[in-house]
Amino acid sequence: MPIAVSCQSCKKKLDVPEKYAGKRVKCPGCENPVAIPATGTSPPLYLILFIPILVVIIWSLLYSFGVGETTLILATGALGMLLVAVCTKIPNWYKKRDYEEKLRKQEEERRREEERKREEQEEERRRQEEKKREECEKRKCQEMSKRLAEMYANYHKLQRERKERGEDPGPDIW
Repeated sequence: MPIAVSCQSCKKKLDVPEKYAGKRVKCPGCENPVAIPATGTSPPLYLILFIPILVVIIWSLLYSFGVGETTLILATGALGMLLVAVCTKIPNWYKKRDYEEKLRKQEEERRREEERKREEQEEERRRQEEKKREECEKRKCQEMSKRLAEMYANYHKLQRERKERGEDPGPDIW
């Protein structure tokens, strides 16, 4: 999905591909560099609120065991560094998840499109077969009509010949 930005110099609106997020590109209008904002998602609010609560819980536990203030400060600092490291990775996890979701949706759309094409091809094949069947039936009907016309003409010819010879032509069934 393109990122919409505008050049600060010439105010031209740009739709920049997502691959340039967090980078600078040249404006096609004035050739000045334009900063493209990063698109990483921030961690959910519950994770941000979870960090201080976890620090308070660990501080309370350590304090209840009689740990000194220096140890508490060092433990809190280490825990804070660990949580900061984890939280800086969270946007990447979300970005990866969003990317995988996007790929899954694209694959699903591709499958739907292939299924739709298969159905269209099958419908076209059915129509062609029906058309061939109708043409065949039409040909058979035409051949049958032609044969009946020939039989009718031959029967009347035979009746005329019998009359000319003076014989009984027989019943007129046509």
